[in-house]
Amino acid sequence: MKKLLITLAMLFAVINIMAQEHLSFKGIPIEGSMTSFCQKLKAKGFTSIGRDNNITLFTGDFTGRKLKQQTMEKRFCCSRFL
Repeated sequence: MKKLLITLAMLFAVINIMAQEHLSFKGIPIEGSMTSFCQKLKAKGFTSIGRDNNITLFTGDFTGRKLKQQTMEKRFCCSRFL
């Protein structure tokens, strides 16, 4: 019985690990350098409206509404609709 429980626990753990996906924003994976992420945002139609230290501000359309997005070096994205 103990072997069965361990086997089932391992099976669920493997399935859980395989099912995880990377975070993404508008189909852009949030990985790599900030520069490459910002270039991909620009390619999607977002406009850079400023940069200060390790924070870059973008504006663009998201779900049909105007969006202002703040992107930080540690991949934290903070968005708000205008």
